[in-house]
Amino acid sequence: MKPNIIKIVLLSSLGNALEFYDFTICAVFIPVLSTMFFPHIDQSLAIFAGLFTFGAGFLGRPFGAYLFGYVGDRWGRKKALSLTVGLMAVPTFIIAILPGYAQIGLTAPIILVCCRFFQGLCTGGEYNGAAIFAIEHDGGKHAGLVSGIIVGSAIVGALLANVAGSIVLKPDMPSWAWRVPFLMGGCIGFIAYIVRKNFQETSVFIKAQSEHKVQAIFSDRRIEFGLNIVYAFVTGVLFYIVFGFLNIYLSRFLNLSLAESTSYNTYGLTSFMLSCIAFGALSDRIGIKRALCLPIFLITVLSGIVFFLLQQVHSHASLILGQILLGLLCGSYLGPGHAFMLTLFPPHERYTGTSLSFSIGMCIAGATTPAILIYLIDQTGNLFIPAYYMMFFATIIGTALYAFINFHDAKRQRNFFP
Repeated sequence: MKPNIIKIVLLSSLGNALEFYDFTICAVFIPVLSTMFFPHIDQSLAIFAGLFTFGAGFLGRPFGAYLFGYVGDRWGRKKALSLTVGLMAVPTFIIAILPGYAQIGLTAPIILVCCRFFQGLCTGGEYNGAAIFAIEHDGGKHAGLVSGIIVGSAIVGALLANVAGSIVLKPDMPSWAWRVPFLMGGCIGFIAYIVRKNFQETSVFIKAQSEHKVQAIFSDRRIEFGLNIVYAFVTGVLFYIVFGFLNIYLSRFLNLSLAESTSYNTYGLTSFMLSCIAFGALSDRIGIKRALCLPIFLITVLSGIVFFLLQQVHSHASLILGQILLGLLCGSYLGPGHAFMLTLFPPHERYTGTSLSFSIGMCIAGATTPAILIYLIDQTGNLFIPAYYMMFFATIIGTALYAFINFHDAKRQRNFFP
């Protein structure tokens, strides 16, 4: 990989990490935000209101995917990505200085929910856009590796949000300390905007623009659009099992303390991040089709073993191994993801088609997966429900990919990287 391409990949990854830092930090501070912005209702309802506020970000993602996707396909990847990272700084900064309910009443939670929606709007245009920008600059030569780095950077951003939360939420910190991580995210976002403004547009987009092609994703590529929704849904299932569900699983159903659960989860997240890069790079060697089949096989075979290991709460080694193995399964699937998704849409409709379909799938999975798993375990008492859930959806995406590759894609062999 050439030095200038490495620079572009790293800067794209840093911007993506910042977006996910800003997007995740609200989840870290839900207890604080609930108390400050919803103090007039019952404590349990206040937490629910805080979760609703966090969920507003998911609702914003598809709208942002379409908006910034249109900008990226019409006026350029550089312009879209400059806007996503720059505009993301605005709601993050507003949350940092926003007075609570005690100061401005109902206006405070309304502004908070709007800021959260706006954060989701920006994230919807960032995640796929950063990968498109970096992979197109590379000409698709190392698409898997670049894909894995971009996905890994999102996990780094989320991890940094957790670290920031663990520092400022300590008992000896002042009550206003929670504002500092938001303030930092907002300030860094403005710096990232300036950096991205100096990016060079991709040659792939310039060529597509010169040909004056018109988007046709809803008529000509409905199958690809639907397939990517399914792919993204399974992505969301795996991602939010690790991020949104696993700590609840260990603390609520296996009686570990929340501090212990979070500590063990660090092993899973680290494994997740490294596996994204490793399996992304592997896809460049074995081909994207084989790279997609491998994680489906691994998830089907190993999910049960993962949750068996996690249930051995008296064994530190089993808990750590279970976390590492779960991270590996998730990383093997997500790592090559961008390299696959970019083959579904040609350059003139790639940003919109990829981002919108992906955001729809992620929105559905992110909003439902933790709640469904908790409900099913409560109703059945079966601690292997998450494993069955993973295996079920791995089978669905495996079937969909098999049908697409053998009956549809074979008729439309194409290379979208000139």
